[in-house]
Amino acid sequence: MPYSSNTKNMFIPLDNILRRSDQITREANGGNSVLFSYPPEKESEFIAAAQKHYIEGGVIYGERDRIQAEFVDISKLLVDYIDIDEWNNFSQFYQDMSPNNHVAFKSDSKDSSYDDEDNVDFFNMIVEAISDVVSRDKIPILIRTGCLIGTGIENVNIMEHKKIMALKYPLILFYPSKVVDDTLYFLNFKPASKYRCSLVQARG
Repeated sequence: MPYSSNTKNMFIPLDNILRRSDQITREANGGNSVLFSYPPEKESEFIAAAQKHYIEGGVIYGERDRIQAEFVDISKLLVDYIDIDEWNNFSQFYQDMSPNNHVAFKSDSKDSSYDDEDNVDFFNMIVEAISDVVSRDKIPILIRTGCLIGTGIENVNIMEHKKIMALKYPLILFYPSKVVDDTLYFLNFKPASKYRCSLVQARG
């Protein structure tokens, strides 16, 4: 898909808040995330444009020169997560957890940790993937967040995680959604939290 100047202009609100990096925590109620809202039907367009604008072009963050950015793709992580135990085993586990199927993706245990081989869950895989990007001095951009629907993992779970809140750089969430009367709707229908993040709406 061509990278048009019109598409580039859609990132102006996000670029502006990243330049004002010192205000992100204040606007995010102490959080360290920027939630970028855009129409779900334009998902592919925005990701393709972000590849050019941020991944290849870098991010102007605060008073620093451009910093490299990297996508954290939820859809790819989901495939990797299911592959850990293979599909048949995962499918059986998911069914066994009914009616609490979300446990197949996010453990209810507060001690769950990706570092513990016996306690790997999808939620912690996401957090560790984000942390890994920052450890390589890059800004993480979470994409394909629509894949979280049905997992029991909410955007606020990620944004409130202590590792995310302590990161050197903010997490940018590409979030297919709409805002109506100050209420955020994930995928245009599911009410979602704006807490612990600075909400930015795309232009156009």
